[in-house]
Amino acid sequence: MDALESIYYVRCNRYLRFCGQWPHQETINRVINSTLMALLCSTVILPQFLKLYQLRNDFGMIILGLPSLLFYAQFAFKNIFCAMKTRKIRAVLDMVQRDFRTFEGEEIEVIREYSAKAYKINTLYTAYMYTAVAAYSTLPLTLHVADVLFPLAANQTRLQGQPRLTTFLNEKLDNSNFFVIIHGMAVDMTAIVFIIGFDTLYFALAYHACALFNVVTCRIMRGTIDRGQPRAKRLDTARREYKDVVYGNWVETILLHKYVLESVAIIESAFSALNLLSIACAMLPLTLTGFQVIANKNQLGQMLRFLMFALGEIVHLFYYNWPGQKITDHGWLVYKSCYATEWYGEAVSDECRKLMKLVILRSQKPCHLTAGKLYILGLENFAAIVKVSMSYFTVLSSLM
Repeated sequence: MDALESIYYVRCNRYLRFCGQWPHQETINRVINSTLMALLCSTVILPQFLKLYQLRNDFGMIILGLPSLLFYAQFAFKNIFCAMKTRKIRAVLDMVQRDFRTFEGEEIEVIREYSAKAYKINTLYTAYMYTAVAAYSTLPLTLHVADVLFPLAANQTRLQGQPRLTTFLNEKLDNSNFFVIIHGMAVDMTAIVFIIGFDTLYFALAYHACALFNVVTCRIMRGTIDRGQPRAKRLDTARREYKDVVYGNWVETILLHKYVLESVAIIESAFSALNLLSIACAMLPLTLTGFQVIANKNQLGQMLRFLMFALGEIVHLFYYNWPGQKITDHGWLVYKSCYATEWYGEAVSDECRKLMKLVILRSQKPCHLTAGKLYILGLENFAAIVKVSMSYFTVLSSLM
């Protein structure tokens, strides 16, 4: 079974191939697709940057234009790091394929169950992100079309201000609201494809690690049970006593636990630096869009537009912290399962208890995913980030 072509990974597979960032993609396709994607997004990034530079002395306009620019900054950072970390990401994907081929019976069912959960959550995340970006991009188009079809009184318009702070250094294009809106909407929807593809891959890999922790936990809980003659033969212990078979089972469990920890370390190494930049690029727009919601409270359309953007950033932050929390929790389950098993039974030899002590000692060290080694991904820190963002938002609001 090719796990990367299965339903569990097909979304991130197709999305990242489209953007030229799938690690197993042919080199020529990677170069062509990623170049076209970069050129397309530069048609929004450069005009936005030039416009903000022209308005560098207008604090209010800078605040208005920064969220969209930071959205594309996150897109650029993820592309760069995805290219830099291709080998490590490929190593994690190879690990996933190997696990789907190696595990069997109840254990492969556990892995499939976790992959199915990740797929469902990724589907909800994809639907919401498309909705949020579409709402942010298409609302100005709705107002513009309404102005064209059902014009208000003279010199009045439903579309207040520019639909997007950009300058193409061409007066005809800059004055065409329809072009600015359609162009921005098309590029936004294209850029979000890569962001969704990358985020869903990260989430699926983290849930795969959680599944492996669960397999370790299940093996510990039944560690005093003889798994039968086939396992004994593989361990060359066909003639050993029951206690020796249990000892062999514990050796395999410890090796699996070590393998899971190494897998989490690879995921951490591949995504850690990017997690820090992604959280920073989500935290600042959350503050700025919250400010825009208050600043545009008398303009319902603009307020709803920035409200959807702000909620999207909150969902994005939560989505990054949730897998870290799950891995931490599953790491602790290994520690707890050692105490829950019948370690005091006659079937467990002193040698097995010594091995169990090693598992307990290692499990006491929390297993984390981090953002640049500076921030531990988890719900507690997610709440702290939202709180800090709201504090900055309050400071900005006091300047109104």
